[in-house]
Amino acid sequence: MAAARLAYHHSYGDNRLRAAGRLGEILYEGGRGDEARDLLERSLAELAPEQEKVRSHRYRRHLAELLQTWHDDERRTPR
Repeated sequence: MAAARLAYHHSYGDNRLRAAGRLGEILYEGGRGDEARDLLERSLAELAPEQEKVRSHRYRRHLAELLQTWHDDERRTPR
């Protein structure tokens, strides 16, 4: 987790989205779902680039899919 946090801290642009996704997965799998969701939601709140050909759109879609998966998993899990 320390390496993922460091990678996220030093990243920008497309790499920041990728680092956020990986760190979010690690946090979620480690039982820190609220922190993981917050990280992904903050990452998705940042403005997307105008160009269609950059990879940011694909990475943003991946983050949104992760959030939806986690939401669906929690809805299925009895409390």
